[in-house]
Amino acid sequence: MAISQPGTMGQGLSIKQVTIKEVDPIGLSVQAMDTEAQYLTVRLALERVSALPKVGEIWMVDRTYGKWTLAAKLDTAPRLPRTGNVALAAGMAVVEAANVASSTSILLTTQTPAGTPGTLHVALRVPGVSFTIGSSSALDTSTVAWLLVEP
Repeated sequence: MAISQPGTMGQGLSIKQVTIKEVDPIGLSVQAMDTEAQYLTVRLALERVSALPKVGEIWMVDRTYGKWTLAAKLDTAPRLPRTGNVALAAGMAVVEAANVASSTSILLTTQTPAGTPGTLHVALRVPGVSFTIGSSSALDTSTVAWLLVEP
Protein backbone atom coordinates (compact mmCIF):
# COMPACT_ATOMS: atom_id res chain seq x y z
CA MET A 1 0.00 0.00 0.00
CA ALA A 2 1.54 3.29 -1.10
CA ILE A 3 1.21 5.91 1.60
CA SER A 4 1.36 9.59 0.74
CA GLN A 5 2.63 12.36 2.97
CA PRO A 6 0.54 13.25 6.02
CA GLY A 7 -2.37 15.57 5.31
CA THR A 8 -1.79 19.30 5.45
CA MET A 9 -5.42 20.44 5.54
CA GLY A 10 -5.64 20.07 9.31
CA GLN A 11 -2.06 21.12 9.96
CA GLY A 12 -3.01 23.57 12.70
CA LEU A 13 -5.05 20.97 14.55
CA SER A 14 -3.60 18.86 17.32
CA ILE A 15 -6.35 16.21 17.10
CA LYS A 16 -7.96 14.32 14.19
CA GLN A 17 -10.39 11.51 13.56
CA VAL A 18 -8.90 8.68 11.49
CA THR A 19 -9.85 5.26 10.15
CA ILE A 20 -7.20 2.56 10.62
CA LYS A 21 -6.12 1.16 7.23
CA GLU A 22 -3.09 -0.99 8.12
CA VAL A 23 -1.48 -2.15 11.38
CA ASP A 24 2.24 -2.88 11.77
CA PRO A 25 2.66 -4.35 15.28
CA ILE A 26 6.37 -4.99 14.70
CA GLY A 27 7.11 -1.40 13.70
CA LEU A 28 4.62 -0.18 16.30
CA SER A 29 2.73 2.03 13.86
CA VAL A 30 -0.49 2.17 11.87
CA GLN A 31 -1.41 3.69 8.55
CA ALA A 32 -4.56 5.72 8.92
CA MET A 33 -6.75 7.93 6.75
CA ASP A 34 -8.22 11.13 8.16
CA THR A 35 -11.61 12.65 7.34
CA GLU A 36 -10.03 14.63 4.49
CA ALA A 37 -8.85 11.36 2.81
CA GLN A 38 -5.21 12.09 3.71
CA TYR A 39 -3.01 9.20 4.87
CA LEU A 40 -0.74 9.48 7.87
CA THR A 41 1.52 7.21 9.86
CA VAL A 42 0.60 7.02 13.53
CA ARG A 43 3.04 5.62 16.05
CA LEU A 44 1.69 3.30 18.71
CA ALA A 45 2.49 4.78 22.09
CA LEU A 46 1.65 1.76 24.21
CA GLU A 47 1.66 3.83 27.39
CA ARG A 48 -1.38 5.64 25.91
CA VAL A 49 -3.15 2.71 24.22
CA SER A 50 -3.52 -0.67 25.91
CA ALA A 51 -4.69 -2.67 22.87
CA LEU A 52 -3.60 -2.78 19.26
CA PRO A 53 -6.05 -1.09 16.90
CA LYS A 54 -7.76 -3.11 14.19
CA VAL A 55 -8.22 -2.29 10.52
CA GLY A 56 -11.48 -0.39 10.00
CA GLU A 57 -11.72 1.01 13.53
CA ILE A 58 -12.19 4.74 14.01
CA TRP A 59 -9.79 6.49 16.39
CA MET A 60 -8.90 9.98 17.52
CA VAL A 61 -5.21 10.82 17.12
CA ASP A 62 -3.32 13.78 18.51
CA ARG A 63 0.09 15.33 18.17
CA THR A 64 0.39 17.04 21.52
CA TYR A 65 3.81 15.38 21.92
CA GLY A 66 5.07 16.30 18.42
CA LYS A 67 4.16 13.18 16.40
CA TRP A 68 0.72 11.71 15.78
CA THR A 69 -0.25 9.10 18.41
CA LEU A 70 -3.47 7.22 19.04
CA ALA A 71 -5.52 8.97 21.70
CA ALA A 72 -8.86 7.14 21.91
CA LYS A 73 -10.95 4.58 20.06
CA LEU A 74 -14.37 5.89 19.09
CA ASP A 75 -17.37 3.71 19.87
CA THR A 76 -19.24 3.45 16.57
CA ALA A 77 -21.36 0.43 17.43
CA PRO A 78 -25.02 0.85 16.59
CA ARG A 79 -27.15 1.72 19.59
CA LEU A 80 -29.89 -0.72 20.43
CA PRO A 81 -33.21 0.77 21.51
CA ARG A 82 -33.65 1.19 25.26
CA THR A 83 -37.26 2.34 25.00
CA GLY A 84 -40.26 1.82 22.78
CA ASN A 85 -43.99 1.29 22.41
CA VAL A 86 -45.90 -1.86 21.58
CA ALA A 87 -49.58 -2.75 21.20
CA LEU A 88 -50.86 -5.70 23.19
CA ALA A 89 -52.85 -8.41 21.44
CA ALA A 90 -54.96 -10.61 23.71
CA GLY A 91 -53.11 -9.15 26.69
CA MET A 92 -49.57 -9.96 25.48
CA ALA A 93 -46.76 -8.62 23.28
CA VAL A 94 -43.26 -9.87 22.49
CA VAL A 95 -40.56 -7.20 22.20
CA GLU A 96 -37.33 -8.14 20.38
CA ALA A 97 -34.47 -6.72 22.43
CA ALA A 98 -30.95 -8.04 21.94
CA ASN A 99 -29.79 -5.77 24.77
CA VAL A 100 -32.03 -7.22 27.48
CA ALA A 101 -30.17 -9.15 30.19
CA SER A 102 -31.34 -11.15 33.16
CA SER A 103 -30.42 -8.20 35.39
CA THR A 104 -32.16 -5.54 33.24
CA SER A 105 -35.08 -3.75 34.88
CA ILE A 106 -38.00 -3.40 32.47
CA LEU A 107 -40.35 -0.52 33.27
CA LEU A 108 -43.84 -0.65 31.76
CA THR A 109 -46.65 1.87 31.57
CA THR A 110 -49.90 2.08 29.63
CA GLN A 111 -49.83 4.84 27.01
CA THR A 112 -53.21 4.34 25.37
CA PRO A 113 -55.71 2.15 27.21
CA ALA A 114 -57.76 -0.12 24.94
CA GLY A 115 -59.91 -3.21 25.33
CA THR A 116 -60.11 -4.15 28.99
CA PRO A 117 -56.85 -2.84 30.54
CA GLY A 118 -55.21 -4.92 33.23
CA THR A 119 -52.07 -4.82 35.35
CA LEU A 120 -48.86 -5.00 33.30
CA HIS A 121 -45.93 -7.30 34.05
CA VAL A 122 -42.93 -8.93 32.38
CA ALA A 123 -44.23 -12.40 31.57
CA LEU A 124 -41.04 -13.83 30.04
CA ARG A 125 -37.47 -12.73 29.44
CA VAL A 126 -34.96 -14.36 27.08
CA PRO A 127 -31.59 -12.61 27.67
CA GLY A 128 -30.06 -11.31 24.46
CA VAL A 129 -33.25 -11.99 22.49
CA SER A 130 -36.56 -10.61 23.75
CA PHE A 131 -39.01 -10.07 26.56
CA THR A 132 -42.77 -10.59 26.74
CA ILE A 133 -45.16 -8.07 28.24
CA GLY A 134 -48.25 -9.54 29.82
CA SER A 135 -51.46 -8.08 31.21
CA SER A 136 -53.72 -9.51 33.89
CA SER A 137 -56.53 -9.08 31.33
CA ALA A 138 -56.62 -11.28 28.24
CA LEU A 139 -58.81 -8.58 26.65
CA ASP A 140 -56.14 -5.86 27.05
CA THR A 141 -55.17 -4.29 23.68
CA SER A 142 -53.54 -1.18 25.13
CA THR A 143 -50.42 0.50 23.76
CA VAL A 144 -47.63 0.02 26.29
CA ALA A 145 -44.39 2.01 26.66
CA TRP A 146 -41.32 0.13 27.87
CA LEU A 147 -37.93 1.26 29.16
CA LEU A 148 -34.84 -0.89 29.78
CA VAL A 149 -32.65 0.15 32.72
CA GLU A 150 -29.33 -1.46 33.67
CA PRO A 151 -28.48 -1.76 37.37
